[in-house]
Amino acid sequence: MVKAMKHVKGDLHSVRGIILPVAWDDRGIVTDIVLSTVSEEEYYIDREGRGRELWRYIRADVEATGTVTARDNRRTMRVADYRVRRAWQNSRH
Repeated sequence: MVKAMKHVKGDLHSVRGIILPVAWDDRGIVTDIVLSTVSEEEYYIDREGRGRELWRYIRADVEATGTVTARDNRRTMRVADYRVRRAWQNSRH
């Protein structure tokens, strides 16, 4: 089980959860991802900073640290650093 983590140090927040796709274009390509915590909080991942690197870790357990902004009940994280706690294992061959 993935535990929710939220530590605050200055303006930086550390959050742990699973990277999930949440929006797709008309060709089925993922256009937005979130870090979803065990308590079902969602942090949209900004493509700036190191956030673009997280696209390769969809379904992985990740701890990310960065700045969080909130607008219209939507939290967005600009990732400064992250650590993959456990990568997703695809059982298909």
